[in-house]
Amino acid sequence: MPAWVTGEWKQAGSLVVYDECGSSSSTTPRNQNDSFSIQLGQLQDKAGHVWHYGIRQTERPMSKENRTFEVTGTFVTALNAENLSVFKLKSRSIKYLTKKVDSKPIIEEVKRSETTYKLRLLEDAQDTLTAEIQTREFGDNGQQSRYTVSLAFWRRSKSFQAQSRIGQKDLLPLLTEYFRSTGQRSLIPSPSPSKGIEN
Repeated sequence: MPAWVTGEWKQAGSLVVYDECGSSSSTTPRNQNDSFSIQLGQLQDKAGHVWHYGIRQTERPMSKENRTFEVTGTFVTALNAENLSVFKLKSRSIKYLTKKVDSKPIIEEVKRSETTYKLRLLEDAQDTLTAEIQTREFGDNGQQSRYTVSLAFWRRSKSFQAQSRIGQKDLLPLLTEYFRSTGQRSLIPSPSPSKGIEN
């Protein structure tokens, strides 16, 4: 990942400029409360390049009867060689809503979504990005049920810090194996203590 996009970023809401649901669509702008933070980049190789591990899994209780399991992957999709101030990310999420039946968890509903972020450096503001966001939601049959386009600002809350763990996941062996399998052993970083983050 390029250095200018690494670190922790926070989005404090967005402006939806296009919303398509079924056969209806709207171009009336509306504010959306979709605040979140995201960490981009965890490890550095021996040459100083930053690498990102994108898979996250979370679980949260919805009530005493059910829980939501969410598996999210954030992937680098493209870096425009002709314009190094534009960067694209793609995030795919699957949410499993489970309900307890006779003390056993049963999957009640599955929701899938795919979001593409087109990030640009804001001129004269190194710690702020503009984000053009395209989100697609899919039903159980795999067909697109909703499509939205929104705009937001991402503000850097923390600079890049190497993190060898995410929750229980040890990232250094994964990156080492990747370099070995792709013939890039010279990039394998030396083990060093670093902070992890909770899953």
